[in-house]
Amino acid sequence: MLPYEMIAGGTFVATVSTAVEISLQSQAPPDFFIMRNITEWGLVTGPPAAQTIEAWWERSMAQGTARFINQTSSATAPSMIAQALAANGVFTYSTSNPPVFPGVAATAINATTGVVTVSSSATFAIGDTVRIVNPAGMLQVGGLAFTVTAIPDSTHITLGYIGVAGAGVNGTTASIVKFIPSRWTPPAKIITNITKATQAVITFSTAHSFIVGEEVSFRVPSAYGMDEMNNRLGIVQSTTISSTVNSITVDIDSSGFTTFAYPASGLVKSGPSPAMAVPAGSGPYPGAVQPFTPVQDAFDNKNTQLIYLGAGLFGPTAGAGTTGITTGDVFQWTAFKYSQYNGN
Repeated sequence: MLPYEMIAGGTFVATVSTAVEISLQSQAPPDFFIMRNITEWGLVTGPPAAQTIEAWWERSMAQGTARFINQTSSATAPSMIAQALAANGVFTYSTSNPPVFPGVAATAINATTGVVTVSSSATFAIGDTVRIVNPAGMLQVGGLAFTVTAIPDSTHITLGYIGVAGAGVNGTTASIVKFIPSRWTPPAKIITNITKATQAVITFSTAHSFIVGEEVSFRVPSAYGMDEMNNRLGIVQSTTISSTVNSITVDIDSSGFTTFAYPASGLVKSGPSPAMAVPAGSGPYPGAVQPFTPVQDAFDNKNTQLIYLGAGLFGPTAGAGTTGITTGDVFQWTAFKYSQYNGN
């Protein structure tokens, strides 16, 4: 019996301060994971500060940690520095049973820009999904999920899709909890705005996965104003996802509807459900040659085993004690499973 077996491997191109997610075909969690920076390996010219050339995680270590080696740039003898990463390192998990992250204290939420002042942005990465818990003065978004679209600095994160929520009043204290959503596709989505137009544009709080031709049904409680949209069924005509826009356009004429607006913070205490879009099936594809051409959409369970490499592994060019890479560095990675493990 071999001491371990390789279950997966590959390469990826890293971006500074950006997390990486790797899917595994194996449903068994890996016991050992290692990645090597093959771009910076043996570097003799370049940035003067240390660059991470190798990082690894083993099952005896806590989730989210890592051990890594930095290599300094030297024309004669690059030195190696062994370091430990205590947070935002390597997570291994199934998306059907993801890790639980602690809440991060927030002291301000801008209702227009979506910029949130937090005690530390170190545990967040662009693309993360977070939930806003107990936002004082801005209960309209309490309990709702949002996508992190930018990280301006060490004490701010941006929830770029919150600006169209019409909350009006900025929030003060709150807890921002990162979580990893289940991989059912496509999921129901929380609505943050609906335009009044011949073809309504619906904006969501988190990045959506709807495609052109899907049928979508809407649930809009009367507290949000646009009663006329409630229980309507529409077909997606186009989609938009960027750092500031996250929407679909549907074949519903909402130009004469009541204006969509979030209820006041005080009214939310009475408990109206959030406005939501629910996947409802496949309609005829707009512009299809055959009027009933089926849409190749996905209504399935995509939960899988993942290796999540936190943004902390890909810090900017750094000195001793922190990781450091350059955007564009190519990493080679390998995941292993032990045939036998003797230890705690």
